[in-house]
Amino acid sequence: MPATNSKHSSPVGLKQIRGDGCLTYLLWDRASCEALVVDPGMAALNELREALQENGLRLVAIVETHTHADHPSSSHSLRQETGAKVVMGRGTTSARADRLVSSGDTIVLGGRAVRVLETPGHTPDSICLFYSGDGEQVELAFTGDTVMIGATGRTDFPSADPAALFRSLRALESHLSPQTRVLPAHDYSDLIFTLWGVEKERNTQLGEQHEAAFVALKREESLAVLAEDVLKLIEFNLSAEPGELPRTGVATGVAVCGAALPNIERVPSINVQKYAPKLDSRARGELFIDVREPAEYASGHISGTENIPLSDLAFHWNRLAGAKKIYLSCQSGRRSQMAARTLDRLGLAGVVNVSGGYQAWLNAGFPVEK
Repeated sequence: MPATNSKHSSPVGLKQIRGDGCLTYLLWDRASCEALVVDPGMAALNELREALQENGLRLVAIVETHTHADHPSSSHSLRQETGAKVVMGRGTTSARADRLVSSGDTIVLGGRAVRVLETPGHTPDSICLFYSGDGEQVELAFTGDTVMIGATGRTDFPSADPAALFRSLRALESHLSPQTRVLPAHDYSDLIFTLWGVEKERNTQLGEQHEAAFVALKREESLAVLAEDVLKLIEFNLSAEPGELPRTGVATGVAVCGAALPNIERVPSINVQKYAPKLDSRARGELFIDVREPAEYASGHISGTENIPLSDLAFHWNRLAGAKKIYLSCQSGRRSQMAARTLDRLGLAGVVNVSGGYQAWLNAGFPVEK
């Protein structure tokens, strides 16, 4: 049975880097190899360096969706290493910004425009980014802390304004379609992305249509936070050339911009012994996807699977949504479980995680391809 490696459906590449609930994104144009990074956390720095090198990318922009209060940013280090400019919203007071952007401005990536919308509320300098590509007509929205999966940005940090956030959410809505892939700056539920249409249905904070009620709702929110730690991190992220990392209650920050979603359904799983005959007798409409990185897949994979890296699943949504059954595997079952949880939450039926993944397949003595 021949193995397949999924063809790219978008002219851009995307990599999501996760750490302590914080999400960093690397977006690049495949033709020019120009790249921009969104919200580079210090915990993501080494993986970012590796991704830039492995893909032969040239970083042209370092975008902060806002001044972070929960983790240290590595934008100053990336600027020093790559020469790329730090881009921030015009409402910022950060000395780190090389370019200030307003609603309607664009960041050019390989001749393609990434659009900017100011969305103050969580912070005065909050912005969102939009990319629209061909292929599947993919629309990506990098929403920072303005919109997260199942929530909106908290408004009990210094300079936050719940009324401004409400107005920003209404403005944001006019820029998005139900199929827009929403990529937030935080996730605490092991989910990769969401769809704007799903958030409109399930995110109760987005559903609030009255400003006064929304403000009252946000004022009731209060997540445990060490105020001294927040101030240290803000000071670090406002500095153009900060000193050593601030000492906080958590190793890489305070990690308090959200919470895990309640009642995430458990996704069905299958062991490799039962998975093997599924591959041999595949039915029409079934997908067998390995979500590891391309280099991992090339080094050895389960025969008959196709490679769609975890971050690339957002580009393949239309095809995934049309499948009757989706089997997901990775190295150990951890990443594929995240993929399965994400697709299940977005309403896809027949999503199955392969327990133990490629390692369990090897341990069972099944043949592999390279």
